[in-house]
Amino acid sequence: MRRLHYVPKVNSEVLVIDERLSNFLLKCIPKHCEFTIVKNRGYIPYVRSISFFIKLVIFCTRFGLTSKSIMLAIIDELKPKVVITFIDNNVAAQGLNLVHPEIRFISIQNGVRTLRNITKLNKINFDSYYGFGLFEKESFLSKGGSFVNYYPSGSLKLGLFLSKYNYLPNKIKKNKTICFVSQYRSEALLHNNPSNTSVGDLLRDFVKISEDLYRQTVNYALLNDYTIHIAMTYNAGDSDYSAEKSYFQKIIASDVVKYFDNDLDEMTSYKVAIESDLIIGFDSTLLMEMFGCNKRVVWGLDSKFGFAKAWGLEAYPMYIPSELILVNLNKDSFDNKLNNLLLMNDEKYSNLTKKSREYFINSERPYVHETIKHDIDEYLSTNG
Repeated sequence: MRRLHYVPKVNSEVLVIDERLSNFLLKCIPKHCEFTIVKNRGYIPYVRSISFFIKLVIFCTRFGLTSKSIMLAIIDELKPKVVITFIDNNVAAQGLNLVHPEIRFISIQNGVRTLRNITKLNKINFDSYYGFGLFEKESFLSKGGSFVNYYPSGSLKLGLFLSKYNYLPNKIKKNKTICFVSQYRSEALLHNNPSNTSVGDLLRDFVKISEDLYRQTVNYALLNDYTIHIAMTYNAGDSDYSAEKSYFQKIIASDVVKYFDNDLDEMTSYKVAIESDLIIGFDSTLLMEMFGCNKRVVWGLDSKFGFAKAWGLEAYPMYIPSELILVNLNKDSFDNKLNNLLLMNDEKYSNLTKKSREYFINSERPYVHETIKHDIDEYLSTNG
């Protein structure tokens, strides 16, 4: 049940869609700018004025009673110069620039975009899109999407983390630690039962591969004197945290495993990952971000290329060096892959991954929040 969200009728230069993850997004807005946050996910936003409802009726005749119509009526009422969102797959924020070309619409990539989830957003028109790298640009264009401006600027959260803690990944001493990136989702486990649906089959395969990957990782750590640090999906205060921890303990329980909750304010997942000798997971955003930092990573795609394609990951084996991708999950192959990566010298690893890192994700300064803050300042000074 969606609740009503009252949006005050104030003059703001920047309109933020939506409240979720806005604590990161506000780092992109110059301090001198007035801004308004519009709650969208789980809410129906509105402005308490007759003119807003008149505009809403007009937009509903064009686009139906949709989130897009509501958002356009709010924009017409508040008249911001910049609209910004960190949820690039937010339907309410897509295509608004076609109605209001005089406004700067900024979308920031919030997670890895595989060909599978890009297909769901095909033929979407973005104004200014700040993506991880060139992979997303080429993928969107290949699916019929378009951009007015595309900036391969990297990950917003990673940039904030690196600038806050000033980490230099290659200077961190090795400590015999492997970070396992949890992609636990309770909804995925609900599909882990007999089903004839293609979605159910796909999620069951994902759960099985993820569990096999974790089991092999723990066994490797036991035999090679490593500690496993799990970068958890949930924060310790979340209702699903205990279930997530129990899930891993049921797969394989071991004293070499330590659990680190996902504290967004402290950015603990980034700390755990960047301080590890190697990061392993399936297709998580954190895995890609650490890859961009020149950390040693392993994608557990498994030998079934058909599954990788169905999951939208067919580009990964084509662009990422084979040394970083598991072709199967049998013990010998798994152990050899990790041994080779952990023993490889830094220069060789950097040269091996340089081309694909530059293609998938930028991790150099200026970071995303610095770039966007500058771009908004420049835009407002020109169009003020």
